[in-house]
Amino acid sequence: MLRRSVLAGVALMGLSQAALAECVVKDKVVFNPANNDALTIKVQMEKQNRFCDFAYDHLEQLTIDSWELVTKPLNGTLVFIPKKKFRYERAKGWVGQETIVFKVCTKLASGEGCSTLTYDIKAE
Repeated sequence: MLRRSVLAGVALMGLSQAALAECVVKDKVVFNPANNDALTIKVQMEKQNRFCDFAYDHLEQLTIDSWELVTKPLNGTLVFIPKKKFRYERAKGWVGQETIVFKVCTKLASGEGCSTLTYDIKAE
């Protein structure tokens, strides 16, 4: 049986052990672009943390064909890293709510489609 979903997770690369809890995705994230679904991913950033690294993982037969930024952050910046990764860095001293939206598309033997992924980031 093929798994036709993709996990989007937080890869907290380059953070010290003490900082690992400072950027947290609230729930396990599973989405399937072939179902044309939409998903909101809740992320919590604590005061000490200025950035979060995110990655879309490939699982078995599913490969993401395209992803594009739909809504840019207003209170921070994005840096894109090859292989479907990006880093969000909030503006120094900024606290509040930030929303970033991506459109992620794939093709499968059973069809093709796109998911809308909304990152709802709460920075304290």
